[in-house]
Amino acid sequence: MNQRKSYRPPSASRLEKLGLKREWLAPWDLAIESVERIGDRLWRLRSHRGEKLLRRVDWDEDRARFICRCMDHLGRNGLRSIPRFIRTSDGQRWVPTGDGCLYLCDFLERRPLDIKRPEEMQRVFRELSRVHHLLKDLPIEYQGPPGRSAQPWSQQWEEDRRILIGHLDRAETEPVKTTLDSVFLEESDQVVNQIDRACGRLWETDYEYLRGDYSHTVCHGNFKESNLFWTPANELYIDRFDGCHHNLRVYDLGRFLYRVLSECGWDPVIGAGALEAYQELEPIDKEENKILAAFLSYPHPAVAYIRAYYERREGCNPYELANGIRRELMRLKSKERFLDLLTPGKA
Repeated sequence: MNQRKSYRPPSASRLEKLGLKREWLAPWDLAIESVERIGDRLWRLRSHRGEKLLRRVDWDEDRARFICRCMDHLGRNGLRSIPRFIRTSDGQRWVPTGDGCLYLCDFLERRPLDIKRPEEMQRVFRELSRVHHLLKDLPIEYQGPPGRSAQPWSQQWEEDRRILIGHLDRAETEPVKTTLDSVFLEESDQVVNQIDRACGRLWETDYEYLRGDYSHTVCHGNFKESNLFWTPANELYIDRFDGCHHNLRVYDLGRFLYRVLSECGWDPVIGAGALEAYQELEPIDKEENKILAAFLSYPHPAVAYIRAYYERREGCNPYELANGIRRELMRLKSKERFLDLLTPGKA
Protein backbone atom coordinates (compact mmCIF):
# COMPACT_ATOMS: atom_id res chain seq x y z
CA MET A 1 0.00 0.00 0.00
CA ASN A 2 2.84 2.40 0.87
CA GLN A 3 4.47 1.60 -2.43
CA ARG A 4 1.28 2.52 -4.27
CA LYS A 5 1.04 5.84 -2.41
CA SER A 6 4.58 6.78 -3.43
CA TYR A 7 3.59 6.97 -7.08
CA ARG A 8 2.39 10.21 -8.64
CA PRO A 9 0.17 9.15 -11.52
CA PRO A 10 0.33 11.07 -14.82
CA SER A 11 -2.21 13.86 -15.08
CA ALA A 12 -5.18 13.66 -17.44
CA SER A 13 -3.60 16.33 -19.66
CA ARG A 14 -0.36 14.38 -19.83
CA LEU A 15 -2.20 11.20 -20.79
CA GLU A 16 -4.18 13.08 -23.43
CA LYS A 17 -0.95 14.28 -25.03
CA LEU A 18 0.15 10.66 -25.18
CA GLY A 19 -3.12 9.60 -26.83
CA LEU A 20 -4.67 8.00 -23.76
CA LYS A 21 -7.57 8.58 -21.41
CA ARG A 22 -7.71 7.94 -17.68
CA GLU A 23 -10.89 5.93 -17.98
CA TRP A 24 -9.11 3.51 -20.31
CA LEU A 25 -6.42 2.77 -17.72
CA ALA A 26 -8.63 2.76 -14.61
CA PRO A 27 -9.98 -0.82 -15.01
CA TRP A 28 -6.53 -2.32 -14.34
CA ASP A 29 -6.24 -0.48 -11.00
CA LEU A 30 -2.54 0.23 -11.50
CA ALA A 31 -0.49 2.77 -9.57
CA ILE A 32 1.27 4.24 -12.59
CA GLU A 33 4.54 6.11 -12.12
CA SER A 34 5.14 7.04 -15.76
CA VAL A 35 3.89 6.43 -19.28
CA GLU A 36 6.07 6.51 -22.39
CA ARG A 37 4.77 6.32 -25.92
CA ILE A 38 7.05 3.90 -27.81
CA GLY A 39 5.17 3.42 -31.06
CA ASP A 40 1.94 3.88 -32.92
CA ARG A 41 -0.78 2.93 -30.42
CA LEU A 42 1.86 1.47 -28.11
CA TRP A 43 2.91 2.58 -24.61
CA ARG A 44 5.34 1.48 -21.91
CA LEU A 45 4.00 1.84 -18.36
CA ARG A 46 5.99 1.77 -15.14
CA SER A 47 3.76 0.71 -12.26
CA HIS A 48 3.76 -0.82 -8.80
CA ARG A 49 3.37 -4.18 -10.56
CA GLY A 50 6.41 -3.72 -12.77
CA GLU A 51 6.79 -2.54 -16.37
CA LYS A 52 3.84 -3.16 -18.65
CA LEU A 53 3.14 -2.81 -22.35
CA LEU A 54 -0.18 -1.25 -23.36
CA ARG A 55 -1.41 -1.65 -26.93
CA ARG A 56 -4.46 -0.20 -28.67
CA VAL A 57 -5.92 -2.37 -31.43
CA ASP A 58 -8.91 -2.21 -33.77
CA TRP A 59 -10.45 -5.54 -32.72
CA ASP A 60 -14.17 -5.96 -32.35
CA GLU A 61 -15.55 -8.21 -29.61
CA ASP A 62 -15.68 -11.38 -31.76
CA ARG A 63 -12.15 -10.90 -32.98
CA ALA A 64 -10.84 -10.21 -29.47
CA ARG A 65 -12.48 -13.39 -28.14
CA PHE A 66 -11.06 -15.44 -31.02
CA ILE A 67 -7.52 -14.13 -30.49
CA CYS A 68 -7.71 -14.75 -26.74
CA ARG A 69 -8.92 -18.30 -27.28
CA CYS A 70 -6.08 -18.99 -29.72
CA MET A 71 -3.49 -17.61 -27.31
CA ASP A 72 -5.00 -19.40 -24.31
CA HIS A 73 -4.82 -22.66 -26.27
CA LEU A 74 -1.17 -22.05 -27.13
CA GLY A 75 -0.34 -21.19 -23.52
CA ARG A 76 -2.08 -24.25 -22.09
CA ASN A 77 -0.10 -26.43 -24.48
CA GLY A 78 3.29 -25.08 -23.53
CA LEU A 79 3.94 -22.04 -25.74
CA ARG A 80 4.76 -19.48 -23.07
CA SER A 81 6.64 -16.75 -24.95
CA ILE A 82 3.56 -14.94 -26.21
CA PRO A 83 1.63 -11.92 -24.86
CA ARG A 84 -0.33 -12.81 -21.72
CA PHE A 85 -3.22 -10.40 -21.42
CA ILE A 86 -3.50 -9.02 -17.88
CA ARG A 87 -7.07 -9.05 -16.63
CA THR A 88 -8.76 -5.94 -15.33
CA SER A 89 -9.98 -5.75 -11.74
CA ASP A 90 -13.32 -7.19 -12.88
CA GLY A 91 -11.71 -10.03 -14.86
CA GLN A 92 -11.90 -8.64 -18.42
CA ARG A 93 -9.13 -9.34 -20.95
CA TRP A 94 -9.38 -6.02 -22.78
CA VAL A 95 -10.86 -2.54 -22.36
CA PRO A 96 -13.14 -1.14 -25.12
CA THR A 97 -12.18 2.29 -26.54
CA GLY A 98 -15.11 2.91 -28.86
CA ASP A 99 -13.25 2.15 -32.09
CA GLY A 100 -11.40 -0.89 -30.80
CA CYS A 101 -9.85 -1.95 -27.51
CA LEU A 102 -6.75 -1.89 -25.32
CA TYR A 103 -4.86 -4.83 -23.86
CA LEU A 104 -2.10 -4.91 -21.24
CA CYS A 105 0.76 -7.38 -20.88
CA ASP A 106 4.20 -7.53 -19.28
CA PHE A 107 6.97 -5.54 -20.94
CA LEU A 108 10.05 -7.59 -21.89
CA GLU A 109 13.46 -6.46 -23.03
CA ARG A 110 14.12 -7.73 -26.51
CA ARG A 111 16.92 -8.68 -28.86
CA PRO A 112 15.94 -8.56 -32.55
CA LEU A 113 16.21 -11.46 -34.95
CA ASP A 114 19.04 -11.65 -37.43
CA ILE A 115 17.40 -13.33 -40.41
CA LYS A 116 20.76 -13.82 -42.11
CA ARG A 117 21.92 -16.22 -39.38
CA PRO A 118 20.85 -19.76 -40.43
CA GLU A 119 20.98 -21.17 -36.88
CA GLU A 120 18.61 -18.47 -35.62
CA MET A 121 16.24 -18.96 -38.51
CA GLN A 122 16.06 -22.70 -38.04
CA ARG A 123 14.94 -22.13 -34.45
CA VAL A 124 12.30 -19.69 -35.69
CA PHE A 125 10.94 -22.11 -38.31
CA ARG A 126 10.71 -24.84 -35.68
CA GLU A 127 8.65 -22.50 -33.51
CA LEU A 128 6.39 -21.57 -36.43
CA SER A 129 5.76 -25.27 -37.03
CA ARG A 130 4.95 -25.66 -33.34
CA VAL A 131 2.38 -22.83 -33.50
CA HIS A 132 0.68 -24.48 -36.49
CA HIS A 133 0.80 -27.89 -34.81
CA LEU A 134 -0.81 -26.60 -31.61
CA LEU A 135 -3.51 -24.59 -33.39
CA LYS A 136 -4.41 -27.37 -35.80
CA ASP A 137 -7.98 -28.61 -35.35
CA LEU A 138 -8.79 -25.85 -32.84
CA PRO A 139 -12.62 -25.91 -32.79
CA ILE A 140 -13.32 -22.23 -33.50
CA GLU A 141 -15.52 -21.16 -36.37
CA TYR A 142 -14.42 -17.52 -36.54
CA GLN A 143 -12.67 -16.90 -39.86
CA GLY A 144 -10.74 -13.78 -38.92
CA PRO A 145 -10.85 -10.22 -40.20
CA PRO A 146 -11.79 -9.62 -43.86
CA GLY A 147 -9.08 -8.61 -46.29
CA ARG A 148 -6.41 -10.05 -48.54
CA SER A 149 -5.56 -12.84 -46.10
CA ALA A 150 -9.04 -14.28 -46.61
CA GLN A 151 -8.91 -14.11 -50.42
CA PRO A 152 -7.67 -16.99 -52.58
CA TRP A 153 -4.16 -16.29 -53.86
CA SER A 154 -5.30 -16.70 -57.45
CA GLN A 155 -7.85 -13.93 -56.97
CA GLN A 156 -5.32 -11.64 -55.27
CA TRP A 157 -2.69 -12.19 -57.95
CA GLU A 158 -5.05 -11.67 -60.88
CA GLU A 159 -6.27 -8.46 -59.24
CA ASP A 160 -2.66 -7.30 -58.76
CA ARG A 161 -1.92 -8.03 -62.42
CA ARG A 162 -4.87 -5.96 -63.57
CA ILE A 163 -3.90 -3.08 -61.27
CA LEU A 164 -0.26 -3.17 -62.40
CA ILE A 165 -1.28 -2.94 -66.06
CA GLY A 166 -3.29 0.16 -65.17
CA HIS A 167 -0.27 1.66 -63.38
CA LEU A 168 1.89 0.84 -66.41
CA ASP A 169 -0.38 2.97 -68.59
CA ARG A 170 0.01 5.75 -66.06
CA ALA A 171 3.81 5.45 -66.03
CA GLU A 172 3.91 5.69 -69.82
CA THR A 173 1.96 8.95 -69.85
CA GLU A 174 3.85 10.70 -67.03
CA PRO A 175 5.36 13.89 -68.55
CA VAL A 176 8.32 13.80 -66.13
CA LYS A 177 9.39 10.31 -65.17
CA THR A 178 10.87 9.34 -61.80
CA THR A 179 13.39 6.57 -61.27
CA LEU A 180 10.58 4.20 -60.40
CA ASP A 181 8.62 5.11 -63.54
CA SER A 182 11.66 4.28 -65.66
CA VAL A 183 12.44 0.99 -63.89
CA PHE A 184 8.81 -0.09 -64.03
CA LEU A 185 8.63 0.62 -67.77
CA GLU A 186 11.88 -1.30 -68.36
CA GLU A 187 11.04 -4.30 -66.18
CA SER A 188 7.25 -4.54 -66.40
CA ASP A 189 7.36 -7.59 -68.68
CA GLN A 190 9.48 -9.50 -66.16
CA VAL A 191 7.21 -8.57 -63.25
CA VAL A 192 4.02 -9.53 -65.13
CA ASN A 193 5.64 -12.77 -66.38
CA GLN A 194 6.43 -13.73 -62.78
CA ILE A 195 2.80 -13.15 -61.81
CA ASP A 196 1.68 -15.33 -64.72
CA ARG A 197 4.20 -18.01 -63.80
CA ALA A 198 3.00 -18.06 -60.20
CA CYS A 199 -0.64 -18.29 -61.29
CA GLY A 200 0.27 -21.13 -63.66
CA ARG A 201 1.99 -23.04 -60.88
CA LEU A 202 -1.01 -22.52 -58.61
CA TRP A 203 -3.48 -23.74 -61.23
CA GLU A 204 -1.52 -27.01 -61.42
CA THR A 205 -2.13 -27.71 -57.72
CA ASP A 206 -5.14 -28.70 -55.64
CA TYR A 207 -5.05 -25.29 -53.94
CA GLU A 208 -8.78 -24.54 -54.22
CA TYR A 209 -9.68 -28.04 -53.03
CA LEU A 210 -7.35 -27.86 -50.02
CA ARG A 211 -8.38 -24.29 -49.29
CA GLY A 212 -11.99 -25.42 -49.08
CA ASP A 213 -10.96 -27.47 -46.06
CA TYR A 214 -8.59 -24.94 -44.45
CA SER A 215 -10.74 -24.45 -41.34
CA HIS A 216 -8.57 -27.03 -39.55
CA THR A 217 -5.55 -24.65 -39.44
CA VAL A 218 -5.18 -21.30 -37.71
CA CYS A 219 -2.33 -19.15 -39.06
CA HIS A 220 -0.60 -16.37 -37.13
CA GLY A 221 -1.08 -13.96 -40.04
CA ASN A 222 1.68 -11.50 -39.06
CA PHE A 223 4.64 -13.85 -38.66
CA LYS A 224 7.60 -11.62 -39.56
CA GLU A 225 10.73 -10.31 -37.90
CA SER A 226 9.15 -7.10 -36.58
CA ASN A 227 6.81 -9.25 -34.46
CA LEU A 228 9.46 -11.71 -33.26
CA PHE A 229 12.30 -11.20 -30.82
CA TRP A 230 14.59 -13.03 -28.39
CA THR A 231 13.90 -12.62 -24.70
CA PRO A 232 16.63 -12.23 -22.04
CA ALA A 233 16.22 -16.00 -21.49
CA ASN A 234 17.02 -16.52 -25.22
CA GLU A 235 13.52 -17.74 -26.01
CA LEU A 236 11.65 -16.68 -29.13
CA TYR A 237 8.80 -14.32 -28.24
CA ILE A 238 5.95 -14.23 -30.76
CA ASP A 239 3.91 -11.04 -30.74
CA ARG A 240 0.99 -9.52 -32.68
CA PHE A 241 -1.57 -12.27 -33.12
CA ASP A 242 -3.93 -9.65 -34.60
CA GLY A 243 -4.03 -11.34 -38.00
CA CYS A 244 -4.93 -14.84 -36.78
CA HIS A 245 -7.27 -16.54 -39.25
CA HIS A 246 -8.04 -19.94 -40.72
CA ASN A 247 -5.95 -20.76 -43.77
CA LEU A 248 -3.47 -23.22 -45.25
CA ARG A 249 -0.36 -23.29 -43.09
CA VAL A 250 1.77 -22.42 -46.12
CA TYR A 251 0.25 -18.93 -45.81
CA ASP A 252 2.52 -18.24 -42.81
CA LEU A 253 5.34 -20.46 -44.01
CA GLY A 254 5.50 -18.97 -47.50
CA ARG A 255 5.34 -15.36 -46.36
CA PHE A 256 8.15 -15.73 -43.83
CA LEU A 257 10.31 -18.00 -46.00
CA TYR A 258 10.10 -15.45 -48.81
CA ARG A 259 11.30 -12.69 -46.47
CA VAL A 260 14.24 -14.77 -45.26
CA LEU A 261 15.34 -16.03 -48.68
CA SER A 262 15.04 -12.65 -50.38
CA GLU A 263 17.45 -11.27 -47.74
CA CYS A 264 19.81 -14.23 -48.18
CA GLY A 265 19.96 -14.17 -51.99
CA TRP A 266 17.78 -17.28 -52.31
CA ASP A 267 20.58 -19.43 -50.95
CA PRO A 268 19.35 -23.03 -51.41
CA VAL A 269 21.26 -24.21 -48.30
CA ILE A 270 19.42 -21.67 -46.10
CA GLY A 271 16.09 -22.50 -47.73
CA ALA A 272 16.58 -26.24 -47.33
CA GLY A 273 17.64 -25.79 -43.68
CA ALA A 274 14.56 -23.68 -42.92
CA LEU A 275 12.18 -26.20 -44.48
CA GLU A 276 13.91 -29.12 -42.78
CA ALA A 277 13.58 -27.38 -39.41
CA TYR A 278 9.89 -26.63 -40.01
CA GLN A 279 9.18 -30.25 -40.95
CA GLU A 280 10.76 -31.79 -37.86
CA LEU A 281 7.36 -31.63 -36.15
CA GLU A 282 5.02 -32.05 -39.12
CA PRO A 283 6.13 -32.80 -42.69
CA ILE A 284 4.80 -30.79 -45.62
CA ASP A 285 2.99 -33.04 -48.07
CA LYS A 286 3.60 -33.03 -51.82
CA GLU A 287 0.63 -30.83 -52.69
CA GLU A 288 1.49 -28.27 -50.00
CA ASN A 289 5.03 -28.18 -51.36
CA LYS A 290 3.72 -27.35 -54.85
CA ILE A 291 1.47 -24.62 -53.43
CA LEU A 292 4.44 -23.23 -51.50
CA ALA A 293 6.48 -23.12 -54.73
CA ALA A 294 3.67 -21.21 -56.45
CA PHE A 295 3.63 -18.67 -53.64
CA LEU A 296 7.41 -18.22 -53.76
CA SER A 297 7.22 -17.74 -57.55
CA TYR A 298 5.21 -14.57 -57.11
CA PRO A 299 7.14 -11.23 -57.12
CA HIS A 300 5.70 -10.04 -53.80
CA PRO A 301 8.09 -7.13 -53.03
CA ALA A 302 8.06 -5.75 -56.59
CA VAL A 303 4.26 -5.70 -56.68
CA ALA A 304 4.12 -4.08 -53.24
CA TYR A 305 6.63 -1.38 -54.23
CA ILE A 306 4.82 -0.53 -57.46
CA ARG A 307 1.41 -0.41 -55.84
CA ALA A 308 2.71 1.63 -52.90
CA TYR A 309 4.13 4.27 -55.22
CA TYR A 310 1.27 4.65 -57.67
CA GLU A 311 -1.39 4.46 -55.01
CA ARG A 312 0.39 7.24 -53.12
CA ARG A 313 0.93 5.64 -49.76
CA GLU A 314 2.89 7.71 -47.27
CA GLY A 315 6.67 7.50 -47.12
CA CYS A 316 7.21 6.34 -50.70
CA ASN A 317 10.67 7.18 -52.04
CA PRO A 318 10.72 6.36 -55.79
CA TYR A 319 14.51 5.89 -55.80
CA GLU A 320 14.46 3.39 -52.90
CA LEU A 321 11.47 1.51 -54.32
CA ALA A 322 13.11 1.32 -57.74
CA ASN A 323 16.25 -0.13 -56.16
CA GLY A 324 14.09 -2.70 -54.37
CA ILE A 325 12.60 -3.83 -57.69
CA ARG A 326 16.08 -4.05 -59.25
CA ARG A 327 17.36 -6.15 -56.35
CA GLU A 328 14.49 -8.59 -56.66
CA LEU A 329 14.92 -9.02 -60.41
CA MET A 330 18.69 -9.49 -60.02
CA ARG A 331 17.97 -12.47 -57.75
CA LEU A 332 15.41 -14.02 -60.08
CA LYS A 333 17.76 -16.70 -61.44
CA SER A 334 18.78 -17.74 -57.92
CA LYS A 335 15.14 -17.84 -56.91
CA GLU A 336 14.21 -20.07 -59.85
CA ARG A 337 17.10 -22.44 -59.05
CA PHE A 338 15.74 -22.80 -55.51
CA LEU A 339 12.23 -23.44 -56.83
CA ASP A 340 13.58 -26.13 -59.16
CA LEU A 341 15.05 -27.86 -56.10
CA LEU A 342 11.79 -27.44 -54.21
CA THR A 343 9.71 -29.02 -56.98
CA PRO A 344 12.06 -31.21 -59.05
CA GLY A 345 10.77 -32.07 -62.50
CA LYS A 346 8.54 -28.97 -62.75
CA ALA A 347 9.02 -26.48 -65.54
